[in-house]
Amino acid sequence: MELTVIDRQILGATLLVIIVICFAAYVPVIWIFSTRTYFNRSTSYQIMIHYGILELLYMCYYVIMCLMWISNTSFGAIIGWNLVIGSYVLGVVAFIFYLIPGFRAEMTANGIIRDYYNEYYVLSIFLYIVLTSYGIAYFFYLIAFGSLIRVKTSVDNRLLNKYEMSLFIQSLIICGYWSLTGLLWTYYSAPNKLMYCLFWIFTVIQNGYNPFMYYAMNKKLRGEVHALLGNMRTFGATVGISPENS
Repeated sequence: MELTVIDRQILGATLLVIIVICFAAYVPVIWIFSTRTYFNRSTSYQIMIHYGILELLYMCYYVIMCLMWISNTSFGAIIGWNLVIGSYVLGVVAFIFYLIPGFRAEMTANGIIRDYYNEYYVLSIFLYIVLTSYGIAYFFYLIAFGSLIRVKTSVDNRLLNKYEMSLFIQSLIICGYWSLTGLLWTYYSAPNKLMYCLFWIFTVIQNGYNPFMYYAMNKKLRGEVHALLGNMRTFGATVGISPENS
């Protein structure tokens, strides 16, 4: 989809605002997960911490991309190539860590279409590889979940408690969002500028919606966030009335 300079600047500014909001929400959540004993002793929350750090790295990449669009410059060849290499490295890490093909390989697929052979054979093979990767990932995901159910029922004759069900739903949302985004990047072609911009917004939000989901589905986290905000307000009020500022 061809965008004008103004279109890219508006889209870049919109995405940058979204990224700043998501980044500002993510940092305190990761800090709470890392410093509170209730959270950091749990393997599930340790995974969320690592996942959050990875997402922050992705958002840093998107920030530079948005600045390129807004300023209408590539920042030079060296930075440009570092961004490309960095995006692939981050994607490979995501693939290994989560068994979800998060790498933007579809860009490679588009780039290698040079002639009839590449278009009708290489791209077709690549698209099947993408589907196969998702199939393998979800196959092992179902095996892991089935093993969890079997162990759980053998221990206390209960399927899942409220806490475990909440974590399971969150994992489904995360994996589902990643999968949907990957499939859209591979198979979907935006028919107009509006859909193209919405698609980019959907892609960027993928890396920043997690703190809001955690907040909505975790009562303990909500309490910690409210306490943190209360401490910040108290600190701000104390600084405001200190003798140095009076």
